[in-house]
Amino acid sequence: MKKKNIILIALAGISIASCTQTVAVKQQHQIETVSELFDSLANRGIYGQRALICKEDSCMYEEYSIVHSVQDNTAEHDFLLSNVQELLDRLCLTAENSYRYTSQDSLDYSITLGNEPQEYLYMKRWKDETERDWFTFGHSIKKPVNITLKSDDIESVQEMLKAFLSEQKGVKVYEVKYEWDSGVAIPDNYDKFLPPVSKGRDADSLAVSVVTGNHYFIPAKDSRRIDVAVDFYNRLNRIATEQPRMGTVLSTTARFKEYLERGDWFADILRYSVYDYAAKRRIYNIMMEQSPEGIHILELNTADVPRFAIPRLWLKVHQTHNFDFIPEKDFEGLY
Repeated sequence: MKKKNIILIALAGISIASCTQTVAVKQQHQIETVSELFDSLANRGIYGQRALICKEDSCMYEEYSIVHSVQDNTAEHDFLLSNVQELLDRLCLTAENSYRYTSQDSLDYSITLGNEPQEYLYMKRWKDETERDWFTFGHSIKKPVNITLKSDDIESVQEMLKAFLSEQKGVKVYEVKYEWDSGVAIPDNYDKFLPPVSKGRDADSLAVSVVTGNHYFIPAKDSRRIDVAVDFYNRLNRIATEQPRMGTVLSTTARFKEYLERGDWFADILRYSVYDYAAKRRIYNIMMEQSPEGIHILELNTADVPRFAIPRLWLKVHQTHNFDFIPEKDFEGLY
């Protein structure tokens, strides 16, 4: 008889615990909008990317995206997956068009919202060849714009950069040069700069190329460093939105200033590229990185180069020829 009582008490305890967990789940806040979702992700340190893209004659796309791997952080991955999937399931009910596909190893969503400006949402979950679980989520806003500038009309961007640099103290300029022979495989520690569409051999090897440009260093520490970077971002963002030109892409973190304040060094925090779709190549590029000592801006003119690559730690490199490089002595010891 005593054994039966023990069993009943144990079962009652399990039942109570289960009910408590159920109530807790029901009381959890439900994310209602895409902007609220991105806010909640940023509060957890997941910032994602923001891009302004002009790829059609009369349209600009403002895109926000997140790519995450389960091995990066399991708890964050679970939070992403559950909240994004719940939100998209609800939006599917009222969307103009929606698509949901599941298989053993993947889950895809594609949703078009019917409001103006038109919004497009997508989610994809899949496993790579190593069985690593990946997740990507994006939100694209299509805006009508009047594009009057051609892709090769970059004078206003160059003038903005020149004016910005003239207002800074202690700016140093370093000439850079990247040379490649035909057919050289692109190294893993280099960033590819390919045409909008690259297939087959073109996607894995380089053409004969000589890329030249300038590396500008602005000494600035702590809050001053952040102010300099935000100032430049605001000026470039203003040009991208107020003077849209065909073939431009401005890519940054979604919350630019907050990301800078984290102090992540030696990674591109801003990229601006101008594509010539007729010539199938990038013709002008700006990149920005931060180090503990200040802000680094790289300007490259690449109109004569079909595809090229530069070192990921470009702020430490003066010149390359294939796999050989000459370091920039002032920044050799940064990392």
